[in-house]
Amino acid sequence: MGEWFARMLHGSLVANHVRAFRPFGTIGVEALGVVAARRGIRLDESAAAGVVAGMR
Repeated sequence: MGEWFARMLHGSLVANHVRAFRPFGTIGVEALGVVAARRGIRLDESAAAGVVAGMR
């Protein structure tokens, strides 16, 4: 979870820095997809969205 949260915060900070607003949940789903792929886990976008929604 630490790697995912760090990637989510990084994505949020970069988006704000370049003034390209994206919803935090969208950034969270993308970050979770990246972390899953790095670990060899197949995770489709709807499953990732479900995980992120469960953390709200």
